Amino acid sequence: MHWGIHRDVFCIGNDETVRFLEDVLDYVCELFPSKVIHIGGDECPRVNWEECPKCQARMKAEGLKTAGDLQAWIVTRMAKHLEKKGRRIMGWDEILNGDVPRSAIGMSWRVAAKFGAGTEYVSPAEGARRGHDMVMTPSPFCYYSARQGLKHEPFEREGRIITFEKAYSFDPVADIPGELRGRIIGGQGCMWSEYIWNEYDLAWRMWPRTFALAEILWSAPKDRNLAEFTKRAESECRRLRSMGIHCAPME
Repeated sequence: MHWGIHRDVFCIGNDETVRFLEDVLDYVCELFPSKVIHIGGDECPRVNWEECPKCQARMKAEGLKTAGDLQAWIVTRMAKHLEKKGRRIMGWDEILNGDVPRSAIGMSWRVAAKFGAGTEYVSPAEGARRGHDMVMTPSPFCYYSARQGLKHEPFEREGRIITFEKAYSFDPVADIPGELRGRIIGGQGCMWSEYIWNEYDLAWRMWPRTFALAEILWSAPKDRNLAEFTKRAESECRRLRSMGIHCAPME
């Protein structure tokens, strides 16, 4: 299994690359009716852009000062391309760097500057302040490919631990000023397949933590009670097991 972050990225200075990206998005729009198209955009090394003559020429022609500005340029280009089709772009918080269209939706996966392998940090509050809608999926709470902190975990891979209790403590609007909370349009649990061994491992990591995420996104903080919710989750776990679903225990 080989995966990771590599310096070989799209050559933004190449007009053929830009046309290729637009063609791909055109095809995606033909296939899917969704009004929102996710373009990724996270963990993009800029080393090649800084060394590539075509990328440097693009930066000079567009009046861009840094390679980071080049990422903002291509994000804006794709956002405007999709806007013509009545679609919006969504991407990880790195796509909000620079003067990008307010229609872009940010997915907040980092919780601080220099967290993870991303580039410049745009917090969910800052993204909302700039006029962007935000989806909350902070990795310390919502990356369910992580271990669950159980006594026996048959499929171990990622080192971090997100217990059921920690998953339930996730607050999508924590640290978001009241006047900006209307920009927080939802949340998401993530399951990264490079950590998943098979379908049984997938279910094991999903449940029961996904119960916690569902309750969080459909209830107000004042209505949440861990002890009461745990009883209901245990009942749902028994139901899943009766259906043959490989649900992790509530330990």
